[in-house]
Amino acid sequence: MPWIQGYPYYLLMGSVLSFYMGISSYRHRKSAGRRYLWILMLLVSLIFIATAGEIMSSSFQVKLWWKNMQQAPLFLSALFTYAVVKEYVSPSAERLPVKLAIFSIPIALDVLLIFTDTYHHLMRSEVGMATVAGVSGITVKPTLLSMAFIAYDQLFGLYAVCLLAVSLMNRPRAFLRRAFLLFVGLLVPVVSVFLLPLLKITLTGFTAFTYLPAIIAAYLCLFIDSKSTIYPLTKIKILEHMKDGVVLTDRNDNIIG
Repeated sequence: MPWIQGYPYYLLMGSVLSFYMGISSYRHRKSAGRRYLWILMLLVSLIFIATAGEIMSSSFQVKLWWKNMQQAPLFLSALFTYAVVKEYVSPSAERLPVKLAIFSIPIALDVLLIFTDTYHHLMRSEVGMATVAGVSGITVKPTLLSMAFIAYDQLFGLYAVCLLAVSLMNRPRAFLRRAFLLFVGLLVPVVSVFLLPLLKITLTGFTAFTYLPAIIAAYLCLFIDSKSTIYPLTKIKILEHMKDGVVLTDRNDNIIG
């Protein structure tokens, strides 16, 4: 396949795109619904970089190191996807930083066990290298403990999708299009976890590309749309119960709604 020859280049371009959106979102991190978006973008960028490093390395040990480097941003991406959606759909997210710190403890333990797996073999029963369509990468067979950590992480993605799906039911048509776009984007990486094994897609780094629809949709919905600078559900309730006209401005007195 001719396109596969430029595969590392596509990974690096994905990293650049994610990094650019992360920097752009960082400037607006204090706006409602965007506090964690820039972190999610940068995590996805790191996944792309680490995957490219794994593919382009020639040594097995270096490839394994890059494979291990992917795990922290990969697991944290699901957690911060939940954080972005939670803050987007609910104004009552004051304790969210504390919850994220607590939820990240098992993830930190998982990453630590992965990096020290050569000493205890608690996370991987087999480690090898395989070549698919000319792309060489590390293959692993997870243990039951590793699968438990993976299931724990996947719960955050599933919960985020469920939160967004419920919010769609109470959303006026004026806000439905962007919310649905965000829902579909988030659905891609969540569903792909279950579909990729069934479709027998084993190409190294393909998981990284499944996050692109999610972060692009989030970027368009939460960053491009200036009307999303306050919590959507709060805005809806205000507009539904006010009989008089309302003008909304940001901190620079720019009219946003």
